[in-house]
Amino acid sequence: MTPIQLRTDTESNAVPQRKPWYVFVSLFFLAIVLLAQPHIKAASAEVGSLQDAPVTCLVGLPTSSVPEGGWPVFVLLHGYGTNKEDFDALVDEINRHDFVAVSVDAPQVLGPGRRQWGRSIEETHEYLQEQISFLSKDDRFDTRRIHLGGFSQGGIRSLLLVAHYPEAYGGSFSLSPAGGALPDAPKRGTGSHPLFLVYGTAENSGILNSATVAKEFWAEWKQPLQTRTHPGGHHFPSDWATVTEEAVEWIVRSSKTTE
Repeated sequence: MTPIQLRTDTESNAVPQRKPWYVFVSLFFLAIVLLAQPHIKAASAEVGSLQDAPVTCLVGLPTSSVPEGGWPVFVLLHGYGTNKEDFDALVDEINRHDFVAVSVDAPQVLGPGRRQWGRSIEETHEYLQEQISFLSKDDRFDTRRIHLGGFSQGGIRSLLLVAHYPEAYGGSFSLSPAGGALPDAPKRGTGSHPLFLVYGTAENSGILNSATVAKEFWAEWKQPLQTRTHPGGHHFPSDWATVTEEAVEWIVRSSKTTE
């Protein structure tokens, strides 16, 4: 994409005019108002109760009609040192398949635009429930089972949250999960919790071990499991859009057929 070129004063015969002070004040307050608005990717007529969404959430809605029972929802957890905007394209891709996507900022700030998830899975669960509470106020969303997805630090938390709090979450789309501890034993009788696990064959040993442990846990739990590997390291696969389509469609379908 060709970058926008800013014209200098020497490239124009027009004499720059000094703007009145109140113009700058107005722009300042307009910027504050815009920053305080929830990040919603939808037509204005569809926003409705989403005005209650916190500014730490990036919300994307499908363009399709709302199905009976509401749209399935995927909540996305970004990796270490990034933020919710890192999943902007992923939100769009999930929306294309008629699912809602909510990308959430991690609670701990490392610097401008850089965040991380805390060590405690309990605190992460409480924080996430607070962040997405606005969803329950809108019957367009199927909040009976919230599905999770994430990459790296967010990837491990997406599957840990499902394993530790299966009564609150459905399936997990986990990419390159790093670290974390699963429960000592699976919780039974909580319905279907499909795991779609993606990682590179050249990941570091810690991530490869996390993937192995997760697969063993899901097998013991007797829950639906799909695994996809790609010939690379710690990054999304090159065909990430195709993998995403397969993952989210399978998770929603498995949740419906095996509960």
